[in-house]
Amino acid sequence: MAEALLRDLVGGRCDLEVDSAGTVGDGTPPPDHAVGVLAERGMDISGRPSRLLTAGDLEAADLIVVMSRQHLVDVATLHPPAWDR
Repeated sequence: MAEALLRDLVGGRCDLEVDSAGTVGDGTPPPDHAVGVLAERGMDISGRPSRLLTAGDLEAADLIVVMSRQHLVDVATLHPPAWDR
């Protein structure tokens, strides 16, 4: 959901790449409720299964947005140089 909302906010700017991954990415599809809520806003996330965050993702990112303090700890543990992004 966060990826779709941020992608919508930046309005398709070609100089920005928005991607998401999580600490429990196991390839499951998004929950039906999330699909429905975003469909009401004109966004389709039905084909976006969860994906596991990697150190490579963090190394390549200019900005890292977390959804909880535990995610911040997970990011800093996985790739300590990502702490300040």
